[in-house]
Amino acid sequence: MELNIWIIPLSLVTTLGVVIFLLALLMLIFTSQNKKNSFDLTPYECGVMPFSMNSFPTHIHFYVVSIVFLVFDVEIVATLPVVFSGLKEANWIVLWFSISFILTSGLMLELYFGSLDWKY
Repeated sequence: MELNIWIIPLSLVTTLGVVIFLLALLMLIFTSQNKKNSFDLTPYECGVMPFSMNSFPTHIHFYVVSIVFLVFDVEIVATLPVVFSGLKEANWIVLWFSISFILTSGLMLELYFGSLDWKY
């Protein structure tokens, strides 16, 4: 059974990569500072003492608007290749209107239920 000529260089590169990784890991272990103070243990993890321990609630409308943006962004990403794919014009129009109808009806439902109305 004859060895492939790529086994030796590949094994050398792999061994070199593992050795470099282990050396970097050892350097990290021996040179890291293990001193922890009370500021490092705060939830902010930046070493700065927070002004208050209370967390401020974020309005759900930020999330709703971002999800609506993502849905319409995905629509653009999904329909843009259709333009360049060379579909027949009739198929392209049917696809475009069906996707637009589904997304527009979803947007109308969001507006009807008041999910996009900004309330305090």
